[in-house]
Amino acid sequence: MTKKEMIALSILLLIALLVGSCEYGPQPLAQVPEGLEAGPQAWVEFPPHGETLDMGPVPVVVYAASPEGIGSITVSVGGETLPAAELQPLTTDNSARLVRVDHAWQPPGEGEYIITANAGGASSSVRICIVTCRPQEEIGLTNTPTATLPIITLPPDEPTNTPTPTAYSESSGEFWAAPPYVNAGTCTTLNWNVSGDFQTVYYEGALVNASGSQTECPLESRNYQLQVVGLDNSTTDYAAFVEVYKADPPTATKTPLPPPTRTPTPTTQPPPADTNGPTINYVTHIWEGCTIFGEAGITDSSGVVWAEFWFNHNETGWSWIKMNKSGDRWVSQVGIETGGFAGSLVYKVRTEDALYNESWSGETTHNYAYCGE
Repeated sequence: MTKKEMIALSILLLIALLVGSCEYGPQPLAQVPEGLEAGPQAWVEFPPHGETLDMGPVPVVVYAASPEGIGSITVSVGGETLPAAELQPLTTDNSARLVRVDHAWQPPGEGEYIITANAGGASSSVRICIVTCRPQEEIGLTNTPTATLPIITLPPDEPTNTPTPTAYSESSGEFWAAPPYVNAGTCTTLNWNVSGDFQTVYYEGALVNASGSQTECPLESRNYQLQVVGLDNSTTDYAAFVEVYKADPPTATKTPLPPPTRTPTPTTQPPPADTNGPTINYVTHIWEGCTIFGEAGITDSSGVVWAEFWFNHNETGWSWIKMNKSGDRWVSQVGIETGGFAGSLVYKVRTEDALYNESWSGETTHNYAYCGE
């Protein structure tokens, strides 16, 4: 073999090795990456958040990790759960501490879709947009993603630099009592909702889910506690105060005096008890940039205690947001992000007065093409 032939053969072998290393698929890892030991995690690797794709089949790639191992990964698109897929271990010992699943999802039509992954109590979501393009046979393209496995650097025998920490979003929470005051012996409901990145949530020292409620029947006024443990082991504490009204003590028995010698005055009948819920004078929405806030005008003779803004965004199901009071005007605490995409919003308001009478408004539908329209 000549020298030129040997050089050409060496180049061909090098190209073959490089092509083989680019294969897209689960690659075994020597160990679970540093930072994943803090607790269960799940993330959508493909498609990326905010991606615009055509109507062809869309591959959905999800990863999950946990020190105790992952038993299953649930993937849903637009509120519909996809069929279960086989877990693919990515560690050299074939454990379930770091796994992956692959799905092929066919969009039913154009629009905006939310892809959500849940595993071991952790969840992650991305938003994508589906549009109509030319058929794939005409343009010769497929939706198969390029290799986007997460770049994981195993620690060397003797570290030479400090690894870059993983970026996480801060957690936020709501914790409130409804109603916030009761008579002794009656009950109230403590509600909470925690979002963002965190490890665990504790209600009164007991491990609970990120969202939930608990009925309590206190005998005296007290604070209830909710604690959120972050991914860096820091803690955030929330408190909800419940005021308890005591029953009037019995009065001492006295010997009645003889009635006075005078003409009795007619007895005035007390006014009828209030049995009607608050009056909802109007319900509307406010645009702030690409965010929608709910607003309502509510009045009641006994006082309005609380109000909730209920909404169904892009037919993803009903949710609600607590409303803040400013006189007779109530506005939702947080807004609904539209992302600048066209969509629809159906909303209504629920409220209660000081005598526990409840009212609902009618439903309002708002279709919009872009922010503020």
